[in-house]
Amino acid sequence: MQQAPAEPFAILHEDEQVLAVAKPAGVASQPTLTGDVGTLPWLVARHLGRRTAEVATVHRLDRETSGVVVFGKTPTATRALAAAFREGTARKEYQAIVAGRLEGSGAIDAPLGPAPGRKGAYAVRPDGAPARTRWEAVAHLGEEATLVRLLPETGRTHQLRVHLAHLGHPIVGDVRYGGPARAGAIEPKRFLLHARALALPHPSGGTLALEAPFPADFSAALGLFSLERPPEG
Repeated sequence: MQQAPAEPFAILHEDEQVLAVAKPAGVASQPTLTGDVGTLPWLVARHLGRRTAEVATVHRLDRETSGVVVFGKTPTATRALAAAFREGTARKEYQAIVAGRLEGSGAIDAPLGPAPGRKGAYAVRPDGAPARTRWEAVAHLGEEATLVRLLPETGRTHQLRVHLAHLGHPIVGDVRYGGPARAGAIEPKRFLLHARALALPHPSGGTLALEAPFPADFSAALGLFSLERPPEG
């Protein structure tokens, strides 16, 4: 039987309409082919005292990505949150550790679609859906790796992973998209991508600003960097 993860999610914010959590790496954002036990909706349902089917997912992170995820606690709140992602009013910030030395800042404007012959993978392709990611290098581990801040302006599947690989600097640990299994002393058990912050309209008005602390594996990797300036949330 599938077991719940040893590390439950951390609650970042909760009120009568919204629940925001820090998803641990390794936890699926939606039920899988083998069931829903141990997935994030299942964990949220346990917290709320509901059935998993009653927990609606309005946005998702890849299984190995850690960080901020929000849920609506009422149908009205769920619709409002979903609209924020659909209409682009949800502002997302990720941080990743990528291979090689990447300098400065820029934007990747490259359409994405299914990768031919690679089930479940995506690629830059001219007939794909528009996708744009702004990026900024924050710190370096010599020539081995770079800590990068990522501001996606669209929300395509695997967007950040594919865009960074397209840039020539895949995420460390992301072997699916050409990332090295190791960079210097960093040898992660997953790809190092973290959904650091999220700001979006609260269903009741105003802005809900959220920030998820770095998990232990990401923090350990950051400890090897010479930070030119601290990561911002």
